[in-house]
Amino acid sequence: MLPLSIALVLASKPVEIKLMVDGKERTALVLAPSKISKHAPVIFAYHGHGGNQRYSVQKFKFQETWPEVVCGYP
Repeated sequence: MLPLSIALVLASKPVEIKLMVDGKERTALVLAPSKISKHAPVIFAYHGHGGNQRYSVQKFKFQETWPEVVCGYP
């Protein structure tokens, strides 16, 4: 498996990651910045109750309005 940082650089679409949080599996979509910088900011955009990550990526579009940011949609 590729390290997340390498997978993000190579990906043009969101990368799904799986994490264990308090014994429960959680997923998040992570998007690499379109403008690579040494110190890219990171944001986490949480969907509302009943929402999901894919909807948040399409609705919030942080990756388009702030192309230098690493976006995490848990």
